[in-house]
Order: sequence, then structure tokens, then C-alpha cells
Amino acid sequence: METFSLSRLNEYIRRAIVANFIDPLWITGEILQVKINKGHVYIDLVEKSNEAIIAQSSLVLWKTNFVLLQKNTVIKLEELVKEGNEVKLQVIVDYNIRYGLKLIIQNIDPSYTLGKIAQQKLEIIAKLKADNLWQINQNLDLPIVIKKIAVITSLSSAGKIDFEHELTSNQFGYSFNLTFFQAGMQGEFGVNEVVSAFQEINKSSIKFDLIVIVRGGGAKMDLVNFDHYDISKQISLSSIPVLTGIGHFIDESIADMNAFKALKTPTGVASFILQWNNDFERKLDNNLERISISFQKILYSEKHILESLLAKLTLQSKVITSNAEKSIEAINTLLNKNYASRISEAFIELLELEKVIYANDPKVAMQNGFVLIQQSNKRVKRKNELEQKYEIETIFSDGRILSTIK
Repeated sequence: METFSLSRLNEYIRRAIVANFIDPLWITGEILQVKINKGHVYIDLVEKSNEAIIAQSSLVLWKTNFVLLQKNTVIKLEELVKEGNEVKLQVIVDYNIRYGLKLIIQNIDPSYTLGKIAQQKLEIIAKLKADNLWQINQNLDLPIVIKKIAVITSLSSAGKIDFEHELTSNQFGYSFNLTFFQAGMQGEFGVNEVVSAFQEINKSSIKFDLIVIVRGGGAKMDLVNFDHYDISKQISLSSIPVLTGIGHFIDESIADMNAFKALKTPTGVASFILQWNNDFERKLDNNLERISISFQKILYSEKHILESLLAKLTLQSKVITSNAEKSIEAINTLLNKNYASRISEAFIELLELEKVIYANDPKVAMQNGFVLIQQSNKRVKRKNELEQKYEIETIFSDGRILSTIK
């Protein structure tokens, strides 16, 4: 059997490849790993079957071709050639007898990747529905006034700054209690960090009124994290309403569709919160105004009733006073009449009494021949009252005499 040197064998392989792959060809696969060095993009592309890798090759996109392709592609190539993306690439099959097989990327089909992403979105939505986790958050109610807000965002992002500024420097003078939870809004760790933020919020002693997820603007492909099943699951399991403002005006992520409400930008979320609180304030003002008007009507009605009662009471008081005056006058007349009659009767009684007194006056009796006998300064009315040992005083109308008993 003939023995080949390694270089001779590799040369045979090279010639076979050149002979069979003269023109570039399109291939599909999943990006396992991406490295960028000095503008060159190095990719490990794999094919899977039941999540097991059944084929793998190394690819390279040279810097010059990368720049050329980017000029002709609306979507940023960095977003297309991300780990986990399904891609369709036009490649040249190159084989070097020393470095082995390498596929050199000539072109990229963005529509294929976007189509795969769209298909994955539909599959995730179907799974959420099957697990009864679809749009559950939309059944919650916002509190009457939003005060305590949990904010999931990248603390260094412009979206966080815009949201905070819009909310705290508002024209209404409303104040809010904001608690920030750090989470990457893109990249391989973004999903896990968002999920962890939800878990921290659930464990917090603060009873939040609202959860918001905000990020600044970015490329369309930056939204892929928000299509992840785990993020939407956390939104559905949350007992707190969730608002999203993840910064894209055209495309809607699964997280947007599953949240209580989706706004396009962080400032849009802040404006919604301010408007919600202002609507309550205006309703409160309107209710207070209606109460004030009703109170004024009641006050006017009661005042009218009181004035009517006062008028009736005044009239009745005058009638009562007039009747009382007439009664007093009649009583006074009657008293005066009775008084004169009683005086006359009393005068006559006094005259009769005077006659009786005069007739019984001892002086009058003595003038008629009667005398008054006293012994020891005591009046003697009977004979047996006299004592022989004392003198007797006999009083006449014109004098008195002393005598003894023998």
C-alpha cells in the first residue's frame, strides 16, 4: 500500500475541493461563537439536531469585505452575526495544506436571520399561551396614584437617564420613589440579569406600584433578548403591572406584547406615568368642584328655608307679642278695677273695727262712770283677787286714789 506524506494528502484534498467548489455557495447554520480581531470576524458555525452538534466549521469575514457588506446592508452586521443566531452565508470553500479548511464569507442574507427570529418569536408566543403565561399582566390594575417604581435598566444607559430626568423634573411637581435594578439590555447575559432583577423585586420589602423596563435606542437586533421566553414568563408571573420602554419605534418584542402596556421609549413611559397621575388629580379636582357646587346649592336652599322660617317666626312673634300686650292690658284693667273695690271694702272694715275698738276702750268706759282697780300694778277684775295686805289703786277718768281693805 502506498504511503502519503501529510502535505501530499492535504494537497490532494485541496485539489479536490478546488475542483468541486469552484464558485461560492450558500450555507446555513447557527453561530456558536464570534470573535473580532483587528476588524476581522471569526465565526464558529454549527449544525444541530435535537440540540446536539452534528457538524461544525470555522468561518472568517475579512475586514475589507465586512466594510463593503455593511455599506449595502441596512441592519448592522454585528447584530446579525451574534451567537445563537441562525444565518445564511455565501462562502468560498478554502483549504490550506497547513491550516486546513476555512470558509471565507462573501455575503450575508439578513432576511434569513430575521425570518428565523420571527419564526422563533411565534414559537415562543405559542409556548407562553400553552403555559397560560400569555398577557396575564394585562389583567392587573394600575394603582390610583403611581408612587413607588421599580426600574429594570442598565444603570449607565442613556435610557435610564432620560427616564429619570423626565419623571423627576416634571411640570406638575410630582415626586416618585425610584428603585433601580441593574440589568444588561443586550448581550449574552442580558436575559439572566433581567430575570434576576424580577426575582429581586419579588423579594423586596418595598410594595412597588409599578415595574418598568427601559433602555435607550439601538439596533433592531438588540431586541432579541426581549423575545426570550424567560423574560415574558417573569412578566406574566409578576403581581405588579409592568411597563416597557425599550426604545424601538418599528418592531415590537414579545416582552412588549406580554407587558401591561408597551411604550416606545423611556421618556414615553415617564410621560404615561405622569399623565396617569395627572388624570387622577384632574378627576379629584372635578369631584371637588362638583362637591363645592352641590354644597353651594344646598347652602342656598337651606338659607332660603331658614329665611322663610325666620319671616314666619317674626310674623308669629309680632302676633304673639300683640296678643300678650292685649292680655296684659286687660289683666291690668281688671286688676285696677278689683284693686279700687278691695281698697273701698278694706276702708269700710277699718272704720267698723275702729268703732269696736273705740267702744271697748277703757278710757271711754271710765268717762261713762266706770273705774279701773289695780293692786300691785295688776288689774283686778273680781273681788276674790283682792289681798287685804296691799293697797288698792282706783283709777278714774280724771285721776286715781289709794285705799286699804279693813
